[in-house]
Amino acid sequence: MHKGFLKLGLGIIILVFAAITAVLLYPNYKTQRAEQEKTAIAEKSSELERLVSSRERDCDKVISLAKDFLGSHKNAESIWSLKGICEYDNGEFDAARISFQKVLALDPGHEPAKSYLARLDFKPGEVVIASRELPADRETFESRIGLALSGLELEKAVSRPANIPEYLAATYKSPSSYSETAAYLKAQLETAKLNYSQSETAERTVFLVFDLPRTQKFFTVSKDTDSARVEIKYLRLE
Repeated sequence: MHKGFLKLGLGIIILVFAAITAVLLYPNYKTQRAEQEKTAIAEKSSELERLVSSRERDCDKVISLAKDFLGSHKNAESIWSLKGICEYDNGEFDAARISFQKVLALDPGHEPAKSYLARLDFKPGEVVIASRELPADRETFESRIGLALSGLELEKAVSRPANIPEYLAATYKSPSSYSETAAYLKAQLETAKLNYSQSETAERTVFLVFDLPRTQKFFTVSKDTDSARVEIKYLRLE
């Protein structure tokens, strides 16, 4: 009988001691967990920042890694921010808006998030072009602008995500002088029977083509030492 009470008493003492120990140690455990969380976020932020600032700027990888990390670190404000930056660069504007709203929920004074959200508040008729570039072939590009520019050397043609259905841009190098290149481009526009307006300065000639509703085509001829460079932008607005 006495042994039973003794065992019960010892059991209660052990439980009470364990409870007191847990209460005393919990703040330390909580602090340790917070430090581990802080370290993990800092390390992941550093990793993603390197990817964002690298020459390749692999935003697809940044977004994928950020999503995985946020699955277990939902309050990582810096990760939400990096994810939003890459979503904006990729033209994923709705996703970027959600990411930056989350950043502000965690840190209401976060100025970069405020700035990005202001950019995402598109004004009527405003065209916003993302920075990501995807290669476009010459045939596709020239079919969009309605001209075959065989007299020019294509340097680069790309498509870029935007808040409009399609945005393409290309840069050509001309073997001819600035004035000869401007005359060549004007002749091409007239041969293709494209409606255009022309403006020029001492260094640049710009042709704005408006042959189809809701499209814009900008042809800019600029001096480039002893030759000329042609930059062309194609915008389909709807």
